[in-house]
Amino acid sequence: MKVALTQTSFFISILILLIGSGCSTTKMIVVGENKNYDVSYENGVPILKSTKKHSVVVRLLTNNYGDDVDQLPAFLVGCLNRGNRVLTFSTGNVSCVSGSDEIAIYTYESLQKRIKREANFEALAVALGQASQAMAASMPKTSYGSGSASVYGTGGYAQANVVGTTTTYDPAATAAAQAQINATSMRQMEQIVSSKNIRIDNLDVLLRKNSIEPGQFVSGVVKLNTKRLRTGNPLNLMVTIDGEVHTFSFITTTDAQTP
Repeated sequence: MKVALTQTSFFISILILLIGSGCSTTKMIVVGENKNYDVSYENGVPILKSTKKHSVVVRLLTNNYGDDVDQLPAFLVGCLNRGNRVLTFSTGNVSCVSGSDEIAIYTYESLQKRIKREANFEALAVALGQASQAMAASMPKTSYGSGSASVYGTGGYAQANVVGTTTTYDPAATAAAQAQINATSMRQMEQIVSSKNIRIDNLDVLLRKNSIEPGQFVSGVVKLNTKRLRTGNPLNLMVTIDGEVHTFSFITTTDAQTP
């Protein structure tokens, strides 16, 4: 009972804090001001274009961002080869700085590995839960009873209180419970695998190593690691191609929302 009260008090405290604050904070990225590129709009979405010898286009895909794979800051980055020789274009051509911190950029392989690792942890949690439930289901059931008895002997009447325990084991009930546990765990495992495969399929849009022929345009999505990303800092996305650097400026900020 003491543990239950402690947990209840904890959740009540959290609820009071949330109500007291009256708002939630959303992390955002907005386009900054810079004269090194042109800005055009498509359905209200800014598209940044920097033209030197070659042309580079950047489009912000996520205004709000978080730490989950599906919520990472994402940019569409494209390059038009305006030269006369083949260029190589990949995430290796893209770098990012927030304030004085260098921000890592995910490759297709690193995000795929992260998704698989997260799925493995989810599957482990399901397996541990299944083992715990199976152990509880296989335990004999113990019931407690009490009563009183009166006895008449040479010394007269005597009364005694009796307390006893009864242990029972029902193989049929245990088997039925085990079957239900297995079925539930199987569904959860299938959902984990399905979700993992869908998330990996969604990585196909990421920028990977490409050869750009003269006159050809190639683009792909770039996602940032949020570990060192700090709100309030300027965020510069640099694309280096054929020795020239194209810099695009953004700002990380927060938006307080009242529920």
